Amino acid sequence: MSITTDADFTGNDLSKSANQRSVAGHLQRIWDSGAPGFDQGFFSLSRLSSVRTYTQALDSFSGEVHASTAGVLVDESRYMRSAVLGRLRQASYGGYTGMAPLAFGGPLAFADGEELSALAYAKSPVVKAPLVAPAPTSDVVFWTQGFGASGRFNGDGNAASVQRDLAGFITGFDTRVGASGRAGIAAGYTGSRNNLDGRGSANVETSHLAGYGSWGVGAVNLRGGVAYAFNAIETNRTLAFPGFFDRATARYDGGTGQIFGEIGYGFAFGKVAVEPFAGGAWVRLDTGAAAERATIAGLNIAANNFEVGYSTLGVRAANMIPIGDGMVLIPRASAAWQHAFDSVTPAAALAFQLAPASPFVVAGVPIARDSLLTEVGVDLAIGRNATLGLSYVGQIASNVQDHAAKGKFSWRF
Repeated sequence: MSITTDADFTGNDLSKSANQRSVAGHLQRIWDSGAPGFDQGFFSLSRLSSVRTYTQALDSFSGEVHASTAGVLVDESRYMRSAVLGRLRQASYGGYTGMAPLAFGGPLAFADGEELSALAYAKSPVVKAPLVAPAPTSDVVFWTQGFGASGRFNGDGNAASVQRDLAGFITGFDTRVGASGRAGIAAGYTGSRNNLDGRGSANVETSHLAGYGSWGVGAVNLRGGVAYAFNAIETNRTLAFPGFFDRATARYDGGTGQIFGEIGYGFAFGKVAVEPFAGGAWVRLDTGAAAERATIAGLNIAANNFEVGYSTLGVRAANMIPIGDGMVLIPRASAAWQHAFDSVTPAAALAFQLAPASPFVVAGVPIARDSLLTEVGVDLAIGRNATLGLSYVGQIASNVQDHAAKGKFSWRF
């Protein structure tokens, strides 16, 4: 790049991604407008002779972390969906002896007016077809689930890869409604850290609330819920290249709302309980406007939203193995195809505070369009009222890998 007093930030001889071109065009407009204060450090960018150094500098200016964080938060919404639908699946088969492996840990089952013992079921050489609907008794179940996850969203040549680490818990109460319904509430907390390759980081603390319910007719079960998450987002970027250094931080709030549900059909195959299922969800994230704190290169962040629809198609199965002393092991597994509708690439509208009226748009790392959701775990039924469980949960896609460990506990009283 030639060095002149007429700085050229958009030279055609430079290889730039879409985000880099967006930032370069924004800088050129600011330079051409003669914005005061711009020459206090930005002009050193035009002195860079290395294409690689120049494009890396544009990446550090871009504020891409704000767009990518939005996509990661939408993806994280599935942890609440998974916890709530898993709990409702436990509770769906109260009166169906053939489905006891999937039902145990939820409300106790009743068959012909008698309580169904998981241990007695596991010893039985014959698995019967579904009998009668559960008696319309009232009961309350407390449950809680803790989890930790690590995942990676691969860059697409425009946005950088994101490494996401997540931990949290979700807990709830629910009770029987009528003969075949169930309703409850859940709440939880998650904390996550997102690291972009050389382009900043974000720490997010999230509080969750949800209401949920289910209704069954024979072997068909409908489950669903609504949830809202309150996101507190903190971002941190370092901007450094020869002749320039700055650090930009920001704090702002977001909210993630979702509606979700699934329908499942359960049947017994030998002593294995099987349920094919299909589900859907709509998720929307809204974030507020904010201004970064920085010496020179701070950005104004416009209020933003990102919404995605999901469909899910899969199957789950479980079995029971008596181990004595009234305890039963319940191995279980599930696999599902998840498809995301609409755009899977989040974006953010930003502007340097030197020229707030001239915004530019950057894209974040894409979330998965199609992915395999899988879970493999084992529950331990301790007597008739308590269940402990551990499981591995994975999301596997061409551009996303996410692996989690979950522990759960439920108690009926």
